Order: sequence, then structure tokens, then C-alpha cells
Amino acid sequence: MSHFANRLCRLRIHTLYPVPLLARSTNVTLAVLLFVAAAVPHGHAQQPGRSSNAEQASDEFTELPDAPLASTQTTASSSSATPGSHPSLQPLSPNQKFVFATKNAFALPSAIFAAAGSGVNQAQKLYPEFHQGAPGYAWYYWHSYADQAVDSYVVDFLLPAALHQDPRYYRVGQGGTWKRTQYSLSRLFVTRSDSGAAAFNTSQVLGAGVAASISSRYYPQRDMTASFVSQRWASNLAGDGLLMVLQEFTPDFKSSIKSLGLRITGQYKQDKE
Repeated sequence: MSHFANRLCRLRIHTLYPVPLLARSTNVTLAVLLFVAAAVPHGHAQQPGRSSNAEQASDEFTELPDAPLASTQTTASSSSATPGSHPSLQPLSPNQKFVFATKNAFALPSAIFAAAGSGVNQAQKLYPEFHQGAPGYAWYYWHSYADQAVDSYVVDFLLPAALHQDPRYYRVGQGGTWKRTQYSLSRLFVTRSDSGAAAFNTSQVLGAGVAASISSRYYPQRDMTASFVSQRWASNLAGDGLLMVLQEFTPDFKSSIKSLGLRITGQYKQDKE
């Protein structure tokens, strides 16, 4: 999948906004991307000798399974190599893709993003039919959560299983911040097929539209229009792009915070001595 740094962080924000909020959502997304670019040290490099399995274990995104580092699967001199092309990387079976989608849909971040998005939507009185107060918030919340679940199952399971594409995100893990951000956003349109070849990310692009169309069926009838669905489609893609950027840089933030904690602890011990 936004935001409050996280809905902000899918977001997968799969709370899709109608026209008046589309520009506002885009501005928030851009602000978060700029924050990431400013906060992450440029030229951050991966520790040499680190295995892809170790990277995968340490970089779990709160229950969201991820693929190994792309940089561990290609050589620096191979400009034509594509992330995820390593022959030893096994494709996910349809059952594994279903599990992957389920974890995405029901992980803690999904509940948090749905809660944040619901609060914003209710404050904006986006759907007057839902009303205000706790009962109204509950209506906003289940709609937002349902949006995320529908998107997860379509984008991460149904279409990847049918089209034999890999729904996982492959981190670069090294290089400049802007380069890595560009790479992350490009994964909206480029993915890895089960055979290991690079392919257009039909599962993501088409899947976001299919999910938007399905979601429109349980919103007020006035929103069951082509305009509303197209806006929701764009919002889905923007939220998923933001999620990919966060998946790229979250391990760096974790490492920085851990290092800062160790430095503070070490300084404290020295002061006591």
C-alpha cells in the first residue's frame, strides 16, 4: 500500500479520494517522498558480504513479506541485469501468493492506515451519508479497510497467479537516495515474472483499476461513476508507490535509529564511569 508518515506509510492508502481530495492526497505523497529524500543519507551502501536471506530476515516490514535485495542478485558490471533475475530465487506458488496477499491485507499497518485514513475522511465529511461520531467513524473505517483488502487480493494474488508474475518488492539497498526512489517508483510498472524475466507490471497497474472498480460497488451510488473509479485507481497507484518507497528505505531508518540508540547508550555508560 498514507500517511502520517505512514498512511503515510499502503497508505497502501487504499482509501481513495474523490476529486476534491485527489490533489491534496498527491501533495501529501510528494511531501513524504521529499521527507524521505532529505532524511536518508545519500550514498548509503549495503554492508558487503551480507546474504539475501539475512537481508530478508532483517528487513521485514511489519509482517509484510518481502523479496531479497535486488543488489545481491546482480553484479555491478551487468548493466542489463534486472532485479530478481537470480536463477536460485524460487517463484511463489498460487498458494504462497494467497498467503502473501492475506498478510498484506491483515497486517497491523493495514489497520493503522485504515484508521488514519478514516479519521481524515470523516473530518472532511467526505461521505455525509456515513454521518459523524463513533458510528460514522465505524462506517468510514470498514470502507477504508475493505479498500485495502480488495486491493491486496487483486494486486498480490489474483492477477499475479493468473499472469505468473511476482508480487514481491525487491530492494536496491544501496546507492543515492534519488536513484533508489526512482527505482522504487518504477516498480509500479516493471516487475519480475515467475520465470525470472522482467515484465510490465500488469498485476499492479490493471489490478489497481480492478480493485477501484470493485470498491465502488459498496460506496454511495453517486460515486459509482467512471470519474470516481479513475480517481480511486490513481490514488491506489500513488499509495502503492509510496509503500514501495517506504519498503526501500525503512531498513535504513531502522539501522540509523539502532545506531543512534547504541551511541546514546555508550555515551551514557561513559558518563557514569
